[in-house]
Amino acid sequence: MPTRKVFIFSPIPIFPAIAANQKDILGHVLLFKELGYDITLFCYNRERYPTDFDLNRQNALKYGIKIEFLKRKREQDNIYTYWYQVGPLVNVHAIRTIQSHIESEKPDILLFEYTRFAYLCSLLKKGDAKIIFRVHNFELFHNYDKAKINMGDGLYNWLKMIKRDWRVWLSILFGERLMLKLSDEILCISWGDFEFYKRIFLTNKPIYFPLYLGEFTKVDVKDKETLDVIYMGGNFSNNVNRSGGDYLVKKIIPLVNKKHPKKFRFHITGRGAREVYDMKQTENLIVHDFVEDIESLYNKMDIACIPIKAGRGCKIKMLEALKKGVPTIGFRRTFSGIPYIANSFIFAENAKDYVKAFEKLLSVSIRQELSRNSQREVDILTNKERLLSCLRDLGF
Repeated sequence: MPTRKVFIFSPIPIFPAIAANQKDILGHVLLFKELGYDITLFCYNRERYPTDFDLNRQNALKYGIKIEFLKRKREQDNIYTYWYQVGPLVNVHAIRTIQSHIESEKPDILLFEYTRFAYLCSLLKKGDAKIIFRVHNFELFHNYDKAKINMGDGLYNWLKMIKRDWRVWLSILFGERLMLKLSDEILCISWGDFEFYKRIFLTNKPIYFPLYLGEFTKVDVKDKETLDVIYMGGNFSNNVNRSGGDYLVKKIIPLVNKKHPKKFRFHITGRGAREVYDMKQTENLIVHDFVEDIESLYNKMDIACIPIKAGRGCKIKMLEALKKGVPTIGFRRTFSGIPYIANSFIFAENAKDYVKAFEKLLSVSIRQELSRNSQREVDILTNKERLLSCLRDLGF
């Protein structure tokens, strides 16, 4: 029987797999390898950062996959030039390279990471390949949330935002519709987005398919005088991550320290964190910036606080904290990426709620209960065998 082949398309190089989307795409590589597929990864160079081609080639050899680099190039005669995040992906070099591989290798599956690849997909002669899209966010609402953070609240700002961004939103909506038309299956990383797609677009194509996290070391619940609290910001050039850090520093920490002095020590990690919060450091707030060995730091933590109420998709920092068994506090939006799991995390809708949540977590027994429940339930959700079974049920 000939080896089955899958082509995976990524808008960025996935090595080193540090960012949430890189981890997710690497997870797909590992799952399809487990199913016995021959994998070719097509990825574009980054716009703002240099691409380490040698590192990506070395990792491709390590994982036993082929890798093809595509040029990110905006062409003036391209009808998609001004469409949201699409123009640089749809160029002559990319189309010719991909089409040549499709015609010579005849893949069984084309897996496109992100909705933005719908336009590229529409221009390819795909043969008999099955078309899968991985939805990382419901892009229309995600873009709206990010724009709203920058513009602020109020009717005047809302009208300014509409005037500025309506063309972008229209192009995103057309992209979503095109993806639904072209795809055989849509794998949603977020439970909330999965339900939204089914309800709004009246289709059975979407499937809830969470991130494959692999094995994690459990963080033990410790009885300490001062509890360590972590906020993993990822990259603070992302305004969604920045909004969570700002809310923590401006709203939560002052109230918690006032009510429970010296009971909690807060840690902020993520690229660019020191540039933003260095002047805010105290004995109760430590700013780490990017941490190379995040596992060692996480093992010292007692609580994860993720006060993010913007953006769609699934907050990977939330999922990782729950899988490690770290008691986690956040807004309802923070946890919208997974089905509701009773007694596994704590909701807070305003700063006073966060103070009450921290007060509750002073109890070792409550932290132990949350740790046990969250780790067990997230293990079930992201279990490798469950995800492989899901892919097999789809005929892969």
